[in-house]
Amino acid sequence: MTDRDVMERFARLVGVSVRPDQRHNRNPEWKPIFCARVTGGRAIKLMTTLRPIMGSRRQAQIDAALAAREEAMVGRTARKVLTDDQRREIAHRFDGGEQAAALATEYSITREHVYRAARRGRAGT
Repeated sequence: MTDRDVMERFARLVGVSVRPDQRHNRNPEWKPIFCARVTGGRAIKLMTTLRPIMGSRRQAQIDAALAAREEAMVGRTARKVLTDDQRREIAHRFDGGEQAAALATEYSITREHVYRAARRGRAGT
């Protein structure tokens, strides 16, 4: 967008920063463009929140973006957020001799996340 003040207001609302788009400097007569990038879970939440108040064309664009993300996530393990209690339990069970692979399967996380969760679970006790 070319209105920096509008982009700064939007950026404050969603908790991101505004930056000028350097790729748009090809013609000195063009107005500068400002960008505020929202990605990941925050972008999904924003799109689903705004979708009902958008027109049909924008709703279709949001639907397409969400469908593309779902398609890209096929075969990937979604990031799972563990609670503090789950981390403590993983730490206790892992320290008790249970295999990281078995815990990873049970909690639907990777082995690397088991090690990290155990370390954080120990720190929280």
